[in-house]
Amino acid sequence: MKPFVAFILISTLLALSGGCGEAQPEGIVQGALQFHGQPVAGNARVVLMSMKTGAAVAADLHSDGAFAAEKRLPPGEYVAFLVPKSYDEEVPESLAGQRRTPKKNESTSAKLVPGKYWDEGTSPWRVAVVAGINDIQLIAER
Repeated sequence: MKPFVAFILISTLLALSGGCGEAQPEGIVQGALQFHGQPVAGNARVVLMSMKTGAAVAADLHSDGAFAAEKRLPPGEYVAFLVPKSYDEEVPESLAGQRRTPKKNESTSAKLVPGKYWDEGTSPWRVAVVAGINDIQLIAER
């Protein structure tokens, strides 16, 4: 019986020690998008993507221009850009560097945002995500 008790004790200690690593900090991303002082709404998503790690998150634009990502991000530097809602949250590598514009039949304010904001390579938006809540105000200009 003693070897069985020793086995249980060792197994328990190993299980407990395996999960004792510190949790990695994460950032919660939320904010709003404006163009010419007006909220931007429509069939679009805001994407934040790390050019170093590839970590990315996407959040739908609401009617008041607000967005909030459900997925959390590790702290770091991110480029923010827009994609049509038809794109998946994970931006496919095959689309990297290609211009993504909203569909022509959209009747939303998102289609008025200039093309440079629809591509991670040309978007001027740079965002530093920190642990905790990140309130990001994106302003689009001509």
